[in-house]
Amino acid sequence: MSTFTCLCFIPDRVQQFQLKQNALCSSSSAGIVIQGSDTVFDLNGFTLAPAFGADIEVGIQLSGDQNLIKNGVIEGFDFGIEDSGDKLEFEDIYFTDVSVGISLIGSKGIVVDSCTFDVETIGLGITDGRDVTVFDSRFNINGEEARGILLTKLKQVNVFSNLFDFATGPAKGIW
Repeated sequence: MSTFTCLCFIPDRVQQFQLKQNALCSSSSAGIVIQGSDTVFDLNGFTLAPAFGADIEVGIQLSGDQNLIKNGVIEGFDFGIEDSGDKLEFEDIYFTDVSVGISLIGSKGIVVDSCTFDVETIGLGITDGRDVTVFDSRFNINGEEARGILLTKLKQVNVFSNLFDFATGPAKGIW
């Protein structure tokens, strides 16, 4: 398996970023940091994961608006995707062996489309947000006290055509 080692900062004004092979992250608190807005990060069917023995908290950290992350696997982090930003889209991402798939605070205009969350604790967690749409996604939650979708202080939420599967209980689909 061909890989490259990351800590990778995607700066402002980069509109397209695409993996050409699997990415193993070896240092820092986040594997990929998207610093700007209007960026499409295409995992291109590849996997973003920590290198063997690396203890990296976040797979992808966001700090801008109008970003799209799509088409690949995020594996082995505490948080698959974390931070804030508005008009964020997550499409066709498989989260596996993570505690929390996506964690956002204060975000507006969020779309989660056709993602799979095979996680320990929370598939999707959003606090203080607005205008959230989640559809055609699957939540396979494996841990105790698990939550498929954890929404706190949100307005305008649309959740439809999703599948929830819990290996243990007690668990909640949408909380």
